[in-house]
Amino acid sequence: MSNVEGKNTNKSDEHTTTTYTINGVTATTIAAANADRWYFSAVLKAGVTDEDVVIRYYPAATDNLAQGDDVLTRRLLGNDNLFNPRHVMKEDIYTGEISAIHANPLGSTDICVTENP
Repeated sequence: MSNVEGKNTNKSDEHTTTTYTINGVTATTIAAANADRWYFSAVLKAGVTDEDVVIRYYPAATDNLAQGDDVLTRRLLGNDNLFNPRHVMKEDIYTGEISAIHANPLGSTDICVTENP
């Protein structure tokens, strides 16, 4: 069965989900370059609080800076809750390597990454 996601048509609606531990010292590759990519999402694991993870649409080897395309957040600030625990790639499909790094140099947390094969 064929699906249309963004500008790409895939041949299968199968996905794989992998858990990665992200730290704030060294960027981690969370998805290898994939010319056939049509779906990508990253989610902070359930129950995680006070964490910020930066999703970067460039290779981990480029740098270890906490800057990039989106920040996954689940933070409790007094009476306010700040949540952005899920990143989903938008319509413009990026097919290069995707990396992530924790925003706190001393922090680490797990994220779940889902991508089409």
